[in-house]
Amino acid sequence: LEVSENFNDYIKLNWNSYPHEDFYAYEIWRSDDAINYSYILEITNYEYSYFEDRNNIGSGKSWWYKIKAYNHFGNSIESEIVEGYANP
Repeated sequence: LEVSENFNDYIKLNWNSYPHEDFYAYEIWRSDDAINYSYILEITNYEYSYFEDRNNIGSGKSWWYKIKAYNHFGNSIESEIVEGYANP
């Protein structure tokens, strides 16, 4: 998982697509304190490998993100946690 730090008013996440045919969904989670995460979005198209967070992120503020990938069997893998920052 990679995160941008050079955009104004939004943060862009990029990740490697889930490579297996049993893909079900990605879940994107966000935190403003790196401890308590809130669910943002589910993506069900395995070809998507980016997300632009424009939802009330403010400017000059840090956010922490993680992504969970699920397969059709209910198994999941979780990305590392990354910090994003929207330029003021």
